[in-house]
Amino acid sequence: LMVYNTQAERAVEIIQEVQKNYLATILCPNCNQVGLETIFVMENHEKDLQKTPFGSLLTRLSKLLTIEGTKIQVKHYSCLSCKKTYSELPS
Repeated sequence: LMVYNTQAERAVEIIQEVQKNYLATILCPNCNQVGLETIFVMENHEKDLQKTPFGSLLTRLSKLLTIEGTKIQVKHYSCLSCKKTYSELPS
């Protein structure tokens, strides 16, 4: 999406509102209630990083240089009723 800098904040607000409205229409497969919300979860990807070339070095550097280390913030979806979380939108 390309917008002028002066309109960027409003564009983000519109996208977030559209996403929120869309998530309010999705059925939870666990409890069959309508309505999800976006949440952000910290996940540790140390094992995945270890499998890459120079993974052990990258892991050590990440732990040394950052507070989070090999943890990253990942977008998930949570049911408003039963609170079950999904890494992808249920279909």
